[in-house]
Amino acid sequence: MNRQVKAPAQPAEVWLFVSYSHKDDYWMQALMPLLKFPGTRVKPWNDKEIRPGVRWDKEIKNALAKMDVYIPLISVNFAVSH
Repeated sequence: MNRQVKAPAQPAEVWLFVSYSHKDDYWMQALMPLLKFPGTRVKPWNDKEIRPGVRWDKEIKNALAKMDVYIPLISVNFAVSH
């Protein structure tokens, strides 16, 4: 038997949308490195990705449309800001 072994398919990108209160920026900055997995296609996103001069509301809507996983960074600050 001459079987060919196929290489595993490259996984699709997995977009993670991180929502947080800006008062909890310290905790969001601490969380982001934990969401990056070398050698994978995991793409964590938060509003720090928005470039100056770009409409923030449109960028957030675009990110929400691509997201696979929503990660709310829950705190008292987050609860009162939503």
